[in-house]
Amino acid sequence: MEKNADKAAIMMRLCAACGKCSKSCPAHINISEALKIYGEYLSGNPQTLEKLNNMKSSGKPVDCIECGACSSHCPDGLNVKELMWELAMIQSSGRLMKFSCGGWRESVG
Repeated sequence: MEKNADKAAIMMRLCAACGKCSKSCPAHINISEALKIYGEYLSGNPQTLEKLNNMKSSGKPVDCIECGACSSHCPDGLNVKELMWELAMIQSSGRLMKFSCGGWRESVG
């Protein structure tokens, strides 16, 4: 978990939460909010992933189309696309586990 905590600290220190990545996102993901949640998750709080489903933006990390617009608009040079991909995979896995383990099903659409 120490490696994840280090990654979270670096990521949050480098991200100024300026919102330029979110403004360029064709999937309408509030990337700044998603990265904050990801940082909390990497710091050792797995329950924070529940916040992803309650994000205010219409797009969620799982909606990322990997176009790279976020990374190209980041003034801090973060590879936002890669971070969003990681977060989308984590979010997708969580949804699948809830379905297979408890019969929980998220409505599509």
